[in-house]
Amino acid sequence: MITYLTSKIGQKQLIAISGIALVLFLIAHVLGNFNMFIGPEAMNDYAYKLKSLGGGSLLWIARAGLLTMFFIHFGLVFYLVIGNIKARGSSYAKPLHKKTRSLFTKFMKLSGVIIFLYIILHLVDYTFTPHTELNSTIDGHYLGLYGHVYNSFLNPVRTVWYILAMVSIAMHLVHGVQSVVQTFGFYHEVYTPIINKITWGVALFIAVGFSSVPIYVLFHHYNNWSI
Repeated sequence: MITYLTSKIGQKQLIAISGIALVLFLIAHVLGNFNMFIGPEAMNDYAYKLKSLGGGSLLWIARAGLLTMFFIHFGLVFYLVIGNIKARGSSYAKPLHKKTRSLFTKFMKLSGVIIFLYIILHLVDYTFTPHTELNSTIDGHYLGLYGHVYNSFLNPVRTVWYILAMVSIAMHLVHGVQSVVQTFGFYHEVYTPIINKITWGVALFIAVGFSSVPIYVLFHHYNNWSI
């Protein structure tokens, strides 16, 4: 077991497995966020049901599991990248073109930092910050999580940062699936192109799905639509 965990193939497989778990979480998360389009009652009811799972304990167990997957994934990626730099090699993904590889690899490294910083800010904003009357009130009405999310996206800088993080996550998803195909030896002349198309579809769904919420909030606010 120790030999497997310390081998490059074992580490790459753990990166792939943890990455799949994170993608499944993102899909569930973006579907939950769509409650913002329905209204305050739907969004707050969704949040209440999540917090009430197993008397509240299941949510924290899920968070602990998600955090574990996150540290496994990014920790091993960081470890392999540092190892590759020391060995003067390339990253673990196989590029399509040398020049494209260089630019894409640089973007992946930069976007990885963007995602990491975004996750920290996201946790501070929505997990550890209470939904007070000050940050959750719209037009004199306390609207709980809905109001908290709505007010947070009224800041254009925050919205741009959020969308940039979502695009970075989508690109990491595409890059990650290419790595999974290579790591597990799944390449097939017929099925691999199909997998790539599905991957791009999922990546676009995640990026557009998450980004649609702050864009909706800004349109909603500046067009004076009623809540």
